[in-house]
Order: sequence, then structure tokens, then C-alpha cells
Amino acid sequence: MLKKNLRSCIGCRKKTKKEELLRVSVNKDKIISFDKDGRGAYLCFSEGCFQKAINRKKNAFSFNLKAKVSKEFLEQIRAKI
Repeated sequence: MLKKNLRSCIGCRKKTKKEELLRVSVNKDKIISFDKDGRGAYLCFSEGCFQKAINRKKNAFSFNLKAKVSKEFLEQIRAKI
């Protein structure tokens, strides 16, 4: 396995192949979406990791993407996992 193909989950912080993670991204216009160009954050397909990511002192999605993630989009993320 090539090291460049590994990404860290923002929930559990475990390194995993990027193909096995959900990618959330934000573009330069601060539009948040799934797996588009721009700054990205990766999450395991696990409710536990999702809960860890949103319950951190700083919401891990907003912190890693450097953009405010709405509650509505968090619900879309939950639906995907």
C-alpha cells in the first residue's frame, strides 16, 4: 500500500486508504460538498467516527475545512454514512 493513498479520519484519526473514507470538501467560494476539488476532510463510514468528529471541542469538520459547516450539511453527512 502506498503511503500517499492513506488519509486520516477526522473522527478516530486512524489512517486508512482514501477509497474507504467519505470525503467532504470546500472550494474557494466556501461551498461545501462531497468529493469535489478543494480542501478536504475524510471520515470513516461509521456513526461513531461521525459523533467523535462533531463532538470535539472544535467541530472537526469546520476546523479541518476552515469553513462553517451547517447543521443541514451535517445531516447529509450522517445520511451518507
